[in-house]
Amino acid sequence: MATRTLQISHPSEALTLQPGGLVLEATLLRAGPSLNGTYYPISTIQQAAPHFRGVRCYLDHSADAVRSVTEIAGAIESAWFDGDRIRGRIRLSEAHPALTTLVREGLAGELSITAAGVTRLAEREGRLFRVVESLTEIQSVDFVTAAAAGGRVERILQESRIWDDALEELQQIQQERDLTWALLLGT
Repeated sequence: MATRTLQISHPSEALTLQPGGLVLEATLLRAGPSLNGTYYPISTIQQAAPHFRGVRCYLDHSADAVRSVTEIAGAIESAWFDGDRIRGRIRLSEAHPALTTLVREGLAGELSITAAGVTRLAEREGRLFRVVESLTEIQSVDFVTAAAAGGRVERILQESRIWDDALEELQQIQQERDLTWALLLGT
């Protein structure tokens, strides 16, 4: 994870900060028929849920097997099965402020997975589908304009507080330094 360093008055005292970003709660994948002719049985997504943890989120889908670092939008911090869907917490990177703004404004937030799995053709609900028997590799969860399988941001759990936290830490260090000098000087 990238860090930022905030320099304060004495060169030997620097704060190392972990980046913030938004933390989102989302549906990553919903059981049942998708808009692209794939059918996800509940048992399949229930088994796959733990494998979403740590998966990267990208801007848009890509046909390329290798993705660019400039496309990384965030990562799945945790994922769990919930009724008929996989839900998760996504930490968005601060690298894409436009995406963050669009998510805050409710103008973006549809999610779609890129995954490998075992499928077979079968009829479900009176239609022919590619039925997913197992998901063998979750490659990414991507921010898209139209999600096929019910993926979407549901709410913002945490806004980035990185600079507020840094300011508080800086003030605490300054107070400790002032106290140290006062003790050394006997004032």
